[in-house]
Amino acid sequence: MTTGSRTSKAGSVGNAAYAQSADINALGGSLIQYDHQTSSTTGVTSVQDISTITFTAVGSRFLAVRVHIGLVVQNTASGLVKVLLRDGSGNALGAFLNRNMAAADRAECDAQIVLSPSAGSTTYKLSIQTSGGTVDANANSSDPGPLQFQIWDIGPSF
Repeated sequence: MTTGSRTSKAGSVGNAAYAQSADINALGGSLIQYDHQTSSTTGVTSVQDISTITFTAVGSRFLAVRVHIGLVVQNTASGLVKVLLRDGSGNALGAFLNRNMAAADRAECDAQIVLSPSAGSTTYKLSIQTSGGTVDANANSSDPGPLQFQIWDIGPSF
């Protein structure tokens, strides 16, 4: 709602009792794209894509890229395990998990990275790798549950 030159946020108190279209466009909270998987990716050594999402980004917006992998298992030998967010060209944009793990170590990966991409076609890849042995990203319909890879619009960038 707009009161003079001040824009109040949803749930705050203002003098205006209506919402203007400019205010509605400034709100975030929309799920843009997602991938929900119930099959595991196993035996990974070098960088391997688990999921790829392509969508049309709107400029000047913050996006939350969220991932949930219920069970990451390092197998056979110790290694540095990474769950990465990469762009369509394979460049790393951030790490959801970056952990030294011994053989048989287990971890949950539940994280988000906030980005503000340029307008246009955008591709994000969820990838996993290890520096030693092999690593598994386990997903199924019950336990540890499905893998979730989501892109959320969280509002205008500043």
